[in-house]
Amino acid sequence: MKRILLLLVLCLLGAASAQFTAPGVKITVTPGQPLKYEVAQKILVQPDRLETRLPSGYTVGTLIITLFSEVNAEVLLKFSDPRLAMRGGTNSPVSLAAYSPQSVTLIANGAHSGTITISNTEGKVLAQVPYIVAPTKTVNQSVSLNYSPTTDWGSATYSIGGVPQSILDPRWNINFNLNIRPNTGKVGGSVGISINW
Repeated sequence: MKRILLLLVLCLLGAASAQFTAPGVKITVTPGQPLKYEVAQKILVQPDRLETRLPSGYTVGTLIITLFSEVNAEVLLKFSDPRLAMRGGTNSPVSLAAYSPQSVTLIANGAHSGTITISNTEGKVLAQVPYIVAPTKTVNQSVSLNYSPTTDWGSATYSIGGVPQSILDPRWNINFNLNIRPNTGKVGGSVGISINW
């Protein structure tokens, strides 16, 4: 009987709590003051050189540049090659809030190189940044040289392997190894091939 009464009280409390609703909270958004822009006389650009490589299977890549100004300002970015463009439009100014680094994403259409020119609203050039977009890699290569004075053996190894264009492509690698003992002139070597799929 006590159990039944306890369950009944708990059910009533649960039903009662379910009927209460929290009071509504009213949020009022007040528009902020628009930024007052000055003419930037200097700007910090990072990095000072942009480099990227197109990923396997891609013909378009991205570059990211960060701009920093000590004053609220607008700057213009111009590109020496039309294959580089700014997300949102090439002719649009970039707004910079004072002491707030602003990242800008650039879209590279194909492998090429060039220069990004950054100027203020009066046309004064503030910075020039070289960039390189390298083509997709087709092979990986490596060379290693080793010498052991205790055994008087020297070796040179050259390795070349393909870069798959798809996750379904097999992976291959070839190693050429040359061993030499300088004091005796004894020479040996080997070739190894591996394929993974």
